[in-house]
Formats: sequence, C-alpha cells, structure tokens
Amino acid sequence: MTADELRDFLRQHQVSCKEEEVQHGTKFECRGGEIFIVYHTGRLNIQGKKTQLSAKLKAYWAAKKSGKK
Repeated sequence: MTADELRDFLRQHQVSCKEEEVQHGTKFECRGGEIFIVYHTGRLNIQGKKTQLSAKLKAYWAAKKSGKK
C-alpha cells in the first residue's frame, strides 16, 4: 500500500487524519484513535484504537494483497 492509496481509502470513508512523515514512511493519526503507518516498502502497520475503520482497512488490504480488489 502507498500513502496515496491510504489517503484515498480514508477520504472514501470520510475520515480526517493528521499526516506526519516518519522514518521510511508516513504516519496517519485519525480522530477515532486509529494510527496507520505506511512504509515506502508498501508495508502497512495498523496501531492505536481498534475500531470499525481499522477492521475495514485490514480487510481491504488483505483483499488487495490477495488480488481480489
């Protein structure tokens, strides 16, 4: 996943997040307490509060990696 792909996903779900450049990637801190970090390698790290949004993103990313979406 890229930072642009995550940004698009969050826009589609009407979620506002604060973005911050971190070592080797971009960190997204969302108002609901979710924290998502996308690394330049394409790796996605989901942290913070476990919410419906983080579950949707996890499912979306798993489907995308398996070629279903």
